[in-house]
Amino acid sequence: MNCGTFVKRNFTETGIHGLPYLIRKDLHWTERLFWLGIVISATYYSIFICLDQMKRFRENPIVFAAELTWDKKDFLYAGITMCSDYRNELAERELIEE
Repeated sequence: MNCGTFVKRNFTETGIHGLPYLIRKDLHWTERLFWLGIVISATYYSIFICLDQMKRFRENPIVFAAELTWDKKDFLYAGITMCSDYRNELAERELIEE
């Protein structure tokens, strides 16, 4: 199987929306250009959001979030999630005791 066939097969069978439109021959070139722009911009903004969240986590690793759900009114225990890369054991203990 040559490279062109491999790429064509993977683009037509992918679950990433927009990629199959890039190789369809029945579409006008402007439609394919439109989908190329959509795929590139979606990829860019996805990476941007991921990097922004990673930066936010690095600057402030303790994030408090409260989730209230209508069907869990009698939930007895609060949930705590901690990053395993957090190295300050004294601060960890103080946080858990608090």
